Amino acid sequence: MGDAMQGALFGFAPTAAVDERVAGEELRVCALNVQSAGASRARPLASWLVETQCNVLALTELRAGEGARALLNALREEGYDVVCTVARPDEQYVTAVTTRGFDVARVVPEPDSARILAVDLSAAGRSVRLVTIYAPTNGMTPDSSTARAAFQRRCLDYLASIRTPGFCVVGDLNVLDSTDQPCASVFERHDFEFYAGLLALGVSDTHRTLHPEATQFSWVSDRLGAQRLDYAFADAAAGSLVGSDYDHEPRRQNLSDHAAVRTILRFAPEHDGATPG
Repeated sequence: MGDAMQGALFGFAPTAAVDERVAGEELRVCALNVQSAGASRARPLASWLVETQCNVLALTELRAGEGARALLNALREEGYDVVCTVARPDEQYVTAVTTRGFDVARVVPEPDSARILAVDLSAAGRSVRLVTIYAPTNGMTPDSSTARAAFQRRCLDYLASIRTPGFCVVGDLNVLDSTDQPCASVFERHDFEFYAGLLALGVSDTHRTLHPEATQFSWVSDRLGAQRLDYAFADAAAGSLVGSDYDHEPRRQNLSDHAAVRTILRFAPEHDGATPG
């Protein structure tokens, strides 16, 4: 079945993926929690991701199985290269990064969790280290708090060990950035310390940098209200920050219960790039 016929049947129009040459000028990241997308959601979700014209798609809450395979295969068919963590016996989720126009290499050492994926992205003599994270959900129980705190400590230790100029961190962190947000009381001190620990690595919250007074959210609950749980962080060496916003179209189209974080970093023509060591 051709793309046009699939579009007619599934209600989406085929869109050409972003030109690979863009990778020499900009890093366009779309980070999205795909809410354990099943096989039936894979094709329309892939179509929407392609339509973003981003050259890096950082995907979290991928439940290992048929749905994840269908989504990643659909993106491969659109010309994206795919890197994905390997499911572990004690974890049900994997994390994936799909790219166009970049040479991609896994960072060594690799993390101890399939929820974290670290890669080096190289194009036109420039290199950026991108880490995608799916942190554990706040279950609002003592056991959940203990598990989250342990993950957060390990994650910060790992990030510090691989930190290099040209550093980006994206994903669903499942924490708030300040205690003055609604429903902040259901989060623990270690959750806010996790956010602060990321900033201490020398990266900035890209949306907060561009929109310091904005009130934004990426997930909504009838009981807990609107929360900003998904983030993008970057240092100055990663490129000039020209855009960082929340795209709620996945929520509107019932493709996910999360908004996507879309971030654009532009490479200066005279910049030779920071090569990770």
